[in-house]
Amino acid sequence: MVLDKVQVAAYETRKIDLGDFAADYKGAIFEVWVTPTRAHMRQFEQLAAPIQEQAARIKRGEKIPPEESLRVMSEYEDALLEWHAEVWRNIPLDEARQIREALEENCPGALDWLLKRTSETIGDFRRERLKN
Repeated sequence: MVLDKVQVAAYETRKIDLGDFAADYKGAIFEVWVTPTRAHMRQFEQLAAPIQEQAARIKRGEKIPPEESLRVMSEYEDALLEWHAEVWRNIPLDEARQIREALEENCPGALDWLLKRTSETIGDFRRERLKN
């Protein structure tokens, strides 16, 4: 059936080696789903909405309690990690949290690099596919 072939072809991945960030992590491979659905990409775009709303409130002169700012940032970081866990071949969220904690503790900057590289990998694939 044609639809089955379309669905199979739609799930493509690329690999990111954390060793490209730090040699000690060579071989720590993250398999990235480079063909997420449009709905999944819209979800990513909407993750920062609460932070943008806070920035708009501050710009209007509102004072935001520090605990509210921390809560919004924490919720954003959790949602961002959950989104990436799905893109990293559906890593369980608990495992993604353990990865985040280990990277933040042992290799500052690695998680930020990995998140950025994940987005770049998806974007590169989509741009390459548009050329063909």
